[in-house]
Amino acid sequence: MHARPGTDWPEAERDYQGDVMTREQRRSYAGPVEIWVDGIKRFDVEVRLTAYVEITETTTASGTERSEGAMSWNGQLEGLSHHNQLELIGPTLELKFPDEQTGEAKMPDNSGVIFGRGKPPF
Repeated sequence: MHARPGTDWPEAERDYQGDVMTREQRRSYAGPVEIWVDGIKRFDVEVRLTAYVEITETTTASGTERSEGAMSWNGQLEGLSHHNQLELIGPTLELKFPDEQTGEAKMPDNSGVIFGRGKPPF
């Protein structure tokens, strides 16, 4: 197994039962969104978002079984100043997409990385 770049730990993780757990990219979105906080539109930004699904592979006597688990999504806000990023740390961010889909995310620090909640809205 190959190590993840910059780490000593492998890409797939084995749980206590010997199952192999990985994440697979399912879809992505790069484009404009509106950022709303507490019902107030704050910014128009460009984002790069990726949705993942958790995969568990279980080895049995009859072979390997593969099952899908929860989906998650995360990504990067682009084009915001450092000051504007600081304003978005902490509160729930509502992302409104051009196709009228919406999603909620949090930004834990000023890196511009957001972590989505629930089903990916793209």
